[in-house]
Amino acid sequence: MFAKSLALAGAAGTVALGWRAHRLHARLHTDELTGLANRAALNRAFARTQRRAAAGELVGLLMCDVDRFKQINDTHGHRTGDHVLRSIATDLSRLTTGTDELAVRLSGDEFVVLLPDLADVRDAEGRARHYRDALACNRVIDGQRMQLTVSVGAAVDTATTTTLSALAGHADARMYELKRHTHLTSLPTTSATCPTTRRRDLPKEAA
Repeated sequence: MFAKSLALAGAAGTVALGWRAHRLHARLHTDELTGLANRAALNRAFARTQRRAAAGELVGLLMCDVDRFKQINDTHGHRTGDHVLRSIATDLSRLTTGTDELAVRLSGDEFVVLLPDLADVRDAEGRARHYRDALACNRVIDGQRMQLTVSVGAAVDTATTTTLSALAGHADARMYELKRHTHLTSLPTTSATCPTTRRRDLPKEAA
């Protein structure tokens, strides 16, 4: 009986330790503000993609940036800005659900989407258009109706030979090229709402 009690106590302790380790891992790989994956999770996912990639397999990265986000903060305050980021993150999570794509918040208003195992270079631009169109809509944030747009730049390279920094750099440059020609965020507006609820530091390479 005593031995059985010890075994049960040991099993319970093991489960508790496993649960704490799981929670710690989730906290270390989750963006606190939005609940999306964070930079560390992106590094791990990219490294995993490289390990599993066959010769010649393509990987893509989308760099997403909320247009005129500084104007939102300056006009409505950082609290509203945070709510805008959470709203964008909710849609990114919805758009990547059921796919092998990973939505990540890097910092500020900058998000990325990792696109593993692309069949064709043109697929990344197609996914960029899809995300850009899906995220461009009106949202009610803190009682204010805002028309938000997101600039999305795409980059593609061979998974086994590229680096995360190289992909992010190319996607970032493409995004800013598009941003220079598109400044569409307005504050506020009365159009229909969404059906759903600068250059910055590039990701460090995975270890």
